[in-house]
Amino acid sequence: MKSLYSKFRNVIFIVLIAFALPGFAQSYGWEWRNPLPQGNTLNDLLILNQNSAIAVGQAGTVMRTTDRGSSWQIRTVDADTRDWLKICFSDANTLWILSNHLVMKSLDMGETWVPVLYTTVKSFNSICFVDSDKGWIVGKGNNSLILCTTDGGENWTEVYTSSNSTLYAVCFIDAQQGWAAGSGGYIIQTVDGGLTWTQQTCPLSSLLNDVTFISSTHGWACGYNGSLLQTQNGGNTWESRTVSTDTYNCVTFLDQNTGWLAGVIGHIYKTTNGGSDWVLQTNESYETANVVAFSDQANGWTAGVNGAIGITSDGGAHWISLKESLTDYTFNTVSFPDQNNGWTVAGIYAYHTSNGGENWVQQTTQTNSGPKQILNSVVFNNANLGWACGGNGLIVNTINGGSLWSPQTSGTTSLLSDICFADETNGWACGENGTIIHTTDAGTNWSAQPSGVTSTLNSVFFADAMHGCVVGIEGKVLVTENGGISWSQQTVADGAELRCVHFSDMNHGWIVGTMGAYLRTTDGGISWTEPVTGFANAMNSVFFSDLQNGWIAGQFGSLYKSQDGGLTWTMVSSRTSQHLKAVCFVSPETGLIMGGNGTLLKTSTGGVVSVFDYPANTNEDHLKVEQNFPNPFSDFTGIFYELSSAARVNCKIYNSLGVLVAEPFTEFRNDGKHRLDFDGSNFPQGLYFCTFTLYSSGKFCSRTIKMSILR
Repeated sequence: MKSLYSKFRNVIFIVLIAFALPGFAQSYGWEWRNPLPQGNTLNDLLILNQNSAIAVGQAGTVMRTTDRGSSWQIRTVDADTRDWLKICFSDANTLWILSNHLVMKSLDMGETWVPVLYTTVKSFNSICFVDSDKGWIVGKGNNSLILCTTDGGENWTEVYTSSNSTLYAVCFIDAQQGWAAGSGGYIIQTVDGGLTWTQQTCPLSSLLNDVTFISSTHGWACGYNGSLLQTQNGGNTWESRTVSTDTYNCVTFLDQNTGWLAGVIGHIYKTTNGGSDWVLQTNESYETANVVAFSDQANGWTAGVNGAIGITSDGGAHWISLKESLTDYTFNTVSFPDQNNGWTVAGIYAYHTSNGGENWVQQTTQTNSGPKQILNSVVFNNANLGWACGGNGLIVNTINGGSLWSPQTSGTTSLLSDICFADETNGWACGENGTIIHTTDAGTNWSAQPSGVTSTLNSVFFADAMHGCVVGIEGKVLVTENGGISWSQQTVADGAELRCVHFSDMNHGWIVGTMGAYLRTTDGGISWTEPVTGFANAMNSVFFSDLQNGWIAGQFGSLYKSQDGGLTWTMVSSRTSQHLKAVCFVSPETGLIMGGNGTLLKTSTGGVVSVFDYPANTNEDHLKVEQNFPNPFSDFTGIFYELSSAARVNCKIYNSLGVLVAEPFTEFRNDGKHRLDFDGSNFPQGLYFCTFTLYSSGKFCSRTIKMSILR
């Protein structure tokens, strides 16, 4: 065995850091409106008591209830919005959460979190503690990764293993006896607290997601392709059990007889005879369950994909879903003709809000008895007049705000991707096979316009009745200055699929697409530039509220903001990892983002994340921070801070969007007064927040001051 830090300090970035991050007292720029309570996948759940639980999941989600799920406190823990995989106790007040590359610790049941272990090349998958000192992490390094701590996470030691298997689960029943399981049916056991491990014989070669023991003899493991294993002798022999061909993500037992098994499409099985027989239980949710947990024979919880969460009070005979959703279909687009009234489409329905996106009401768009078409786009010119388009050339129209929708004859059977109206009469739609259709009478009649291409066109935008732009696959950009009578064609962005075009006036426009494609024009689309953005994912939507302020949304929750007309972009937290398909702002402060699996979030703060609302009880006397001087400043400023005792201190600088722009230091400081000289000469003019955070012997304290750079 070797010390993890001493082994890797010269070759990778492993940090044993200590600074407090706000937990459930924190506020955020984007709040969930659908589904509720939220829509990120939940990977693990910890029962605190019969009424209280904490669940963790994707995009840094940590959510807690104290009233059996009637209400939830939902926060994003860690600025990098990591996907939290596991949560566990080590004592009555101490919690641990783990992502692939970061482990964090809370000494106050989740109010504040301390990063304690970070790696860039190792991969963590599971964590287990048996008391306040002794814990284990498993995952994947050069070989199977096993880390041990005996001092509450202050130091971690890597245990040598010769296997190449990735470990996904670890379970200890006391400080000495434990098991770990992973890929290829790999199961190992330790009887000396993890100092040495012995491989056990497994009759299966499938990947194992979970392992659990309730005693030194009785244990179970589960995984892919219906893999379910049972042992009654500590793993000396494992026997395969057949329940179904499902992939199982979690197995849990209360005693030697009563247990549950959770997996795909909401399947939860129960056994009352130690695993010899299993019965499929009734579950309102059809989404994959990643975890199932019980506090007693009656009361249990489950959580899983796309925010699925449920409870039972009868041992699982009936599971009640706590997730509420307008739809699980993708919200493809959004249109607000004023600050209050907005529409979006998902599946075969339209959804209307009359209060700026707070609440939404489903509207029926197709009353025909035949097959219904999926809707792809919607546009409204005022609170009454709107259109939507979709598959098989479908166009529907409303003149009363969506109370009644009527079909229009489009003259095409091609799928229509997008629809746009420059005014109350002139509109265009585009779609498959190079289709562009046009109306001059609000859709009473539609006629085809020659596009000159046969490939799919994804997005259309007209700044007025004459000036328009259409984009599509293979990097196609079509521009017209005569209402679509003729179109000039360009191929840009190395042939990437272009997914959205938006103009703020006749001259200024923007395009986004796959492979991080981004283009900008200032001459009405005659020429396009491709500013360097560093976008890593496909971008699906771009929106500018004026010539300077714009937003881009894309895959995996990607969200960017520009304040200089799209010359530069800053990544901001969307609080989701769902694919985003639409972004829209109805005022400088109020905006919405929408996307996959019914994802809908709203901001009332301009998307700004407040990272400075720390809990009130944070040991004020241990850290004092004075206002910087001079302030405002142009280049250099000084900040005095004082410690009541020696401690590790972290300092971070955020811009007005809540984005981390500098981290001057994370170091141990002696008690007394200290000075930080900050060089702001390379930062643009504006408002900044400087946050000092102290952590020492369980003391958490954070102070933030505002600074202004003025030139």
